[in-house]
Amino acid sequence: MSEEPKKRSKRGRPAKNPEKKQKVRSNSISSSGMPEIDYKQDKSKYHNRLLENYDEQYTNFLRDGISQQSQHLIRKIIHSPFVPESAKSQPLLMIFNSITTELMMNELEIVVLSIYLEKFVWQDESISLMTLLKYAAYAVKLYLCEEMSHINAHLSNTQPGFIEDFNLWQDKHKVYMSVNPKDLNDKFKELSKAVSLPGDTKIMDYNYYVDEILQITPNLLGEKHPIEELTKDPEIMSLYAAYKNNNKIVTKDSDETHLPVLEKLDSVLSGLHEPEKPVGGIHTASSTILKKIESLCEAYLSNNDEVKDEDD
Repeated sequence: MSEEPKKRSKRGRPAKNPEKKQKVRSNSISSSGMPEIDYKQDKSKYHNRLLENYDEQYTNFLRDGISQQSQHLIRKIIHSPFVPESAKSQPLLMIFNSITTELMMNELEIVVLSIYLEKFVWQDESISLMTLLKYAAYAVKLYLCEEMSHINAHLSNTQPGFIEDFNLWQDKHKVYMSVNPKDLNDKFKELSKAVSLPGDTKIMDYNYYVDEILQITPNLLGEKHPIEELTKDPEIMSLYAAYKNNNKIVTKDSDETHLPVLEKLDSVLSGLHEPEKPVGGIHTASSTILKKIESLCEAYLSNNDEVKDEDD
């Protein structure tokens, strides 16, 4: 009699175990402890929220504009004797304004950037000037413990691989990135001084602003600066590459509103500039960058029309 219950208990065990094992095998668990599908959805939503946060802050920054103090600091930097000859032929004011705006830099960050430039950045000739200056500006924000999650989300969309490449560059220069408070204060005082002629602290040297005039009024001089500004902007070039390679591009308002603008961009750049290697994924075109593209294209086309009229 005592053996029969034991046989029943053995027959009853296998019926439950297979069901439990199937449930465990059917759920893929991420390192966070969440089911893999839910984890990916939450990660995507978080990324989109960060992009919205960036767009909101970027729009506010554009509305307020780069402060007069920041503009003064930038002008002092690009006229510094430390600027190498190879960089002087570049539209430095445009490049600095573009990076300052994209990364939403304040006066303190610009001063630290100036220190970085003199200590180790200007000497680096291993990469393009635009990329070099953007790495330096990004390094400044990291050093000052800036909240970077929204900027990182933006960069991962517009320049895939930027952060990974930056980390490799940073490893070579991080020993120079510490800034002494006294050096920071001295550099701020130096950059804050008004530009004047020798022996006269009251007379402004207006030649100091000539390059700014050349860069902000290109159409008056018959120059093709809109092309330079288009091709030097990494966000514009990323969108152009996505358009040329038939990647999906979306905007907040409509999936179609970006097409006429990018078609106009292609009509301007086709034959003059070829986009870089194909880029994957979905690209988000902000209304701000689309307006910038349209404005620069119109400026270029308008200038060309004026030249044609003169020839006729």
